[in-house]
Amino acid sequence: MTDEFHNSVVGVTEWSYDALRGLRSQRLNRVRYVVLPGSPGPEMRASESWDEVEYAVELVFDGMSVVISWLMENEIECLNVRPRRVAPVIPDYSKTIDLSAQPEWEACVGQELISIRASQHRPGPAQGDCLWALALTFRNAASVAVALGELVDDIPSYLPDSLVVLFGKEAAEGYWISGSPTSAWGAEIA
Repeated sequence: MTDEFHNSVVGVTEWSYDALRGLRSQRLNRVRYVVLPGSPGPEMRASESWDEVEYAVELVFDGMSVVISWLMENEIECLNVRPRRVAPVIPDYSKTIDLSAQPEWEACVGQELISIRASQHRPGPAQGDCLWALALTFRNAASVAVALGELVDDIPSYLPDSLVVLFGKEAAEGYWISGSPTSAWGAEIA
């Protein structure tokens, strides 16, 4: 993927791919899901391969926190990736739930990030490319992807105003949406 391509992808306008690349070699310290106050928590289904999250996933690394949320404006449907310090990333009316000790996340927490992969799609014929999934791989070979979607009958399905967290390369490679040339596993950010 080239920088020219990256500059045309909606969802990273507030933060550059260079900053994402800068997360490499950083250790993941904490994971929090951002949900609405009335929500009992993220949808923890019977499967150990994925979670459903209403609003956002916050990843706390050594050097900074990153918030991955969904963004919809007119026909634009994309992931919005921003540093935590940019306000308002997490709305005041939401709550966060720490999932760092959840078994699927526990494999990633404390590990060094070694690879970031991105997937884009074109939600409409008049739209540009939009970021719809990010996949992260850690030094111990654990991997996770955050993508637009929801769980329907415990299977990830495309819905632009919700997120699915896919644990492992196989789960990410198995999730595709129309308008995307790649699965949620995506292509490595050079």
